[in-house]
Amino acid sequence: MAPKFGTSGLRGLVTELTPDLVADHTRAFLAACP
Repeated sequence: MAPKFGTSGLRGLVTELTPDLVADHTRAFLAACP
């Protein structure tokens, strides 16, 4: 199962949460913050 974004944040198997994927989600979150 591919990682998904849920109400509690990024969810998925730890082996699927690569550093690049986590960084992409972090950058997207920061871009959405005022």
